[in-house]
Amino acid sequence: MANLNLEKAIISVLVYHDLLDYPLTALEIFKYLDKSFLKDHPSLFEVQTCLEKSPWLKNILEQKKGFYFIQGREKLAAKRISRRKIADKKWKKIQKIANFLQFLPYLRMMGVTGSLTLNNTRPGSDLDLLLIVKPGRIWTSRFLITGLISLMGKKRQAQNTKDKICLNSYLTEDALEIKPEIKPHDRHAAYEYFRLIPLLEIKPGLFQSFQKANAWLKNNFFFSDNQKNNLRTIKANKWLGWLRFFLEKSLNNKLGDFLEKNLSQWQKNKIKKNLKILQPDDQIFFSDQFLMFHPHSKAPRLAKAYRLKMKRLLG
Repeated sequence: MANLNLEKAIISVLVYHDLLDYPLTALEIFKYLDKSFLKDHPSLFEVQTCLEKSPWLKNILEQKKGFYFIQGREKLAAKRISRRKIADKKWKKIQKIANFLQFLPYLRMMGVTGSLTLNNTRPGSDLDLLLIVKPGRIWTSRFLITGLISLMGKKRQAQNTKDKICLNSYLTEDALEIKPEIKPHDRHAAYEYFRLIPLLEIKPGLFQSFQKANAWLKNNFFFSDNQKNNLRTIKANKWLGWLRFFLEKSLNNKLGDFLEKNLSQWQKNKIKKNLKILQPDDQIFFSDQFLMFHPHSKAPRLAKAYRLKMKRLLG
């Protein structure tokens, strides 16, 4: 393995996270190494040795408090520590909300995405959720979840984001693969779903099924980031589970089918109306198995900034 390739892979990881104002430890660099630069997975020892002894990297990188970052960005170490404290408070809030929501019918799993998975939140950051629901009830689920979140005053609004819930993704449990036509398989998407944390797994094994369905993530990373036993995950409540069971039973009939059909049409009409004012950076997709709402997606901006910075550093 050429050291130059490893050096470039290290730079690639740090440049991307520099765009997020997030320095990395040697272990994190090892976990997030970019496969496009390497044929084989180097060991953690090789990564650590390269960081410490490569003259080229020493001219580009700095290290402080165990964190590595691009030269001139030494303030990121303190920023990461302070944002971790903010994130700890936000985790408690989203866990409390998730614990309450689990009685809703057809909900099968809630996963956290976005900056919270890195504990890299600002005071005004929102809380991104990916939800997996029962097949054939995605529109009913979205209506009930959005409605309850709104009644709680926790729904994200354009000018009100602090600690608000952003319900940007719904999947049915029979269609867990995030295909390119749903969301481009770019660097940003790879990191987003690689780091997804299962906040609440109502149906056992569903998170593992999600990981298997999205095997395309292995095209980007050597390391398998299994968050199955993440300490942020909360346990399903047995009594709320019984309530959810009875609510589902009351809707698993022609009335439930009628509601799903009409809620589907109503919501689709609203989405289509909004599509008329779609912006170039919006990532919107909807079907009876998958809903994706990322208005003003960061992905295009991050991709451009990444290319420019890599070109400047690598020449």
